[in-house]
Amino acid sequence: MASWHLDKTHFAKKICSKIITCQFCIVLLNHDEQNGQIIPNANVNMEYGLMLGFNKYVIPFQNDKYTLPFNVAALDTLKYNGQNLESKASPEIDEAIKNTTQDIQSRQPLDKVIDVFLLYKKLIIVNIDDPGERNIYRLGAPFGFYLLHDFSGMIYYFFGNFTALRSEAIIWRLTMINDLLNERKGSCAYSGDFGHLFRRKAAGDSDRSRPPCRSEATLV
Repeated sequence: MASWHLDKTHFAKKICSKIITCQFCIVLLNHDEQNGQIIPNANVNMEYGLMLGFNKYVIPFQNDKYTLPFNVAALDTLKYNGQNLESKASPEIDEAIKNTTQDIQSRQPLDKVIDVFLLYKKLIIVNIDDPGERNIYRLGAPFGFYLLHDFSGMIYYFFGNFTALRSEAIIWRLTMINDLLNERKGSCAYSGDFGHLFRRKAAGDSDRSRPPCRSEATLV
């Protein structure tokens, strides 16, 4: 009889990568019920801590029939029941979309000297108002990378200005974004390169909200 074992380390990496790259987080801080017993869900509380640690915009829902553990109960939660969940959730989600979209678009401009350097290399900062390019930008943003493309608009680059950081911190950022891109490449529903983004546009497909896959990442 064959057995299947879940790699807990791989599972934890997947959760962290999703939290890092998401626009905002929704967490259900509810307990498990097994054989009539109520058991606090340690994994949910841990994930909530990761969301706060990564400074994410979080909407924490709590079923009003439960009492949360002491280390979570002090935090503000949105208490709900079966009758009012939709009415409470909808305005909170709309507000989260509004606030996090503004945060993405209000990034600091690169130094003028770096602008000249990038132009010399025939690279341009992408327009993150575009949904598809904004999703690609979010992959590198948590690690301090900017998203660039060449003059053709067909090749993307992640650019990091880390001159003020120690070498260990730079290596850590490079390692993390490389791991993240490899994880995303493995989880993509289809293969190919960023050219799919533009081929879909040329074909009249307006759904560009999901970033396409690419076989390799270029770090400048």
